[in-house]
Amino acid sequence: MTGHRIAPPAAGSVPRTYFSNRLLLFLLLSLLISLLSLSLSLFFLFRLLMNLLKVIEDWKFIAMVLDRFFLWMFTLACLGGSAGIILRAPSLYDMREPIGEKLSDIRRII
Repeated sequence: MTGHRIAPPAAGSVPRTYFSNRLLLFLLLSLLISLLSLSLSLFFLFRLLMNLLKVIEDWKFIAMVLDRFFLWMFTLACLGGSAGIILRAPSLYDMREPIGEKLSDIRRII
């Protein structure tokens, strides 16, 4: 092993480490660009999701407002219908003496 020597590069030739260093630099730059692209993509995706969540919250609010509106409409319709049924009862407007009081002997006994 002592007799083997590494020959110096010939004049005008480029050392092997030059190409491997340039390749390593190219790979690192490519990785950096890919990471930057990924971070931008994640940023835009995050912004898109935040906008989507804002739209969902807006629709939830609209649904709640409509729900309350229809609840009040249903309540008023029920109260109006009940009042209409009760106020149309004939016994409210008939001023004659009830037949039960006319024909009953219970009042005379008491």
